[in-house]
Amino acid sequence: MDRLGYVVSAYELIRSQSLPGELIPASRVGLMLRAAHGGPRWEEHGFKALKDLLHLMEDQGLLRIDETSRGAFAIKLEDKEPPVRGPTTASGDSRSMSNQLLRSEVWRAFVMEEPPGRRFLNKESAEVLAGLQEPPSPSEDWIELAPVPAETQRDWAKEFLGELGLMSNSKILDSLVADDWYRTFRLALGEHSPALVAEWNRRRSSLVTQQVRQWCNENGLSHTIAFRNRVRIERLPPSHPLLGSNLQWDEAALRSIVIKAFEGAPIEWLLDVSIPSKYILRALMGRSAQS
Repeated sequence: MDRLGYVVSAYELIRSQSLPGELIPASRVGLMLRAAHGGPRWEEHGFKALKDLLHLMEDQGLLRIDETSRGAFAIKLEDKEPPVRGPTTASGDSRSMSNQLLRSEVWRAFVMEEPPGRRFLNKESAEVLAGLQEPPSPSEDWIELAPVPAETQRDWAKEFLGELGLMSNSKILDSLVADDWYRTFRLALGEHSPALVAEWNRRRSSLVTQQVRQWCNENGLSHTIAFRNRVRIERLPPSHPLLGSNLQWDEAALRSIVIKAFEGAPIEWLLDVSIPSKYILRALMGRSAQS
């Protein structure tokens, strides 16, 4: 999932677990997002803090920043659809592409120059391998991907700047020269206007998606091999909210929910959770005292 896809997914998750006009504490939002789909982190999508993600959503008109009666950071959702949609329906596919996003490994294989070498996709398992000289064995099970050249993507960026009248901005143009232009370009855009970063991500995602769909068509592949279903959680009617209005979100309730979430999480995910060492030491000392 790319950054923009994460924003949409996060917004839809928050909306599905809240009531219209409800004031939602940021702490509760954090729990929602951490618990979803094995615990994706907003840090992994370029947001240093949860507030940064929520402020971006506010800039896009998806929510309004507020505070609780105790002065805690909170949000209220705006009743509108997210500004980002997936690819449109492709002819010949039985499922709508509007609820799908490119698989992350497919995205990387089509847009990233590293690792150097050829990239292949398994026609049966949809596994993607990169940095190869020859197709894996048996070769008939694999098909070579056609990555979008970096120069083509830079041309997309220049066309984007041209439409905005920013071709005279030397700082932004110079950002396209770097090897990691996709990062420096976003940084330069963000310094000029944070809203342009989202616009560029949306443009690039759309263009890459078109390339992938065309590649699938040319090779007689179903589009579903390159895309994954975007999780859409239906908004629940006010009479049956997922998180009832009578639920008290005090510290004890939150602690109980978090503990239950950890109990059901796979061990490989738990090992990746960042826990301050003092709490681990306390737990070890408590266990030693009981033994």
